[in-house]
Amino acid sequence: MGIWIEGYQVQCTNAAGKKWAAAKLTAANKYVFTGLGAGGNYKFRVRFYMRDQNGKAQFGKWTTISVPTLPKATKLSSVASAKKAFTAKWAKVSGVTGYQIQYSTNAKYTGAKVKAVKGAAKYSLAVKGLKGGAKYYVRIRTFKTIGGKNHFSAWSASKAVTKKK
Repeated sequence: MGIWIEGYQVQCTNAAGKKWAAAKLTAANKYVFTGLGAGGNYKFRVRFYMRDQNGKAQFGKWTTISVPTLPKATKLSSVASAKKAFTAKWAKVSGVTGYQIQYSTNAKYTGAKVKAVKGAAKYSLAVKGLKGGAKYYVRIRTFKTIGGKNHFSAWSASKAVTKKK
C-alpha cells in the first residue's frame, strides 16, 4: 500500500505580517500570490495534505518563511547644476524608510558615491564639493528597513548633469 501527497495548502499574511488570509489548496508544487503591496513584510506558510481511507484530508505541519517585498521605486524629477554642486529632486514615495542617491563621473557608476536620505517626506538633496566642469550621472532608489535590514527598490533611470565651474 502506498501513501502519496495529494497537494499543498498555502497561506499568506497581510503586508504587516500579522493576519493570515484564507488558505488555498493546490495540487501543484507552486502557487503564485498576486496583489502583494510593495514594501510589505509578508509571511508565507505551506503544508502538505493527503486523504485517509475515508477520503478526509489529513494535513502535515506548517512550514513558515518571512519574505519582504521590495519597496516602490521612485524616479528623479530633476537634477540641477550649481557651482561645484548639484541638487537632485525626486517623486516622494510613501511607506519607505528613505532614499539612496548615487552619483558618478562614469555612466557605469564605477567608483560611485552614495548619499542616504532618511525619511519618506524628503524629496531633494544638495550634493556639494564636486569637481567644477565635470559631468555627473545621478540615479536614485528607495529603501525600507524591515527587521533591521534594508531592502532596496531598483535604481531609477540616470540623469546627467554638467557642473558649473
